[in-house]
Amino acid sequence: MSDDEPKFGYGLGQRPLWSERDRDAERVRDALRGAGLVELSDGRNGFVVEGGGMGQPFLVAFAGPANVVLGDSK
Repeated sequence: MSDDEPKFGYGLGQRPLWSERDRDAERVRDALRGAGLVELSDGRNGFVVEGGGMGQPFLVAFAGPANVVLGDSK
């Protein structure tokens, strides 16, 4: 792999994953997407994953309706 290519490939939307932290944050995002949530973007409420540098925990925030239900309750 060349130096101009991300070491850990690309996440959703071709987000470059340059470090283990980037890769792990993408894994958290994948789990949240798998639970039926969407990422925060212009004009759309959703979740955001931040932090995780220097071995610190990731910070996850969600902006959206309080009545979001995850999974199937059956």
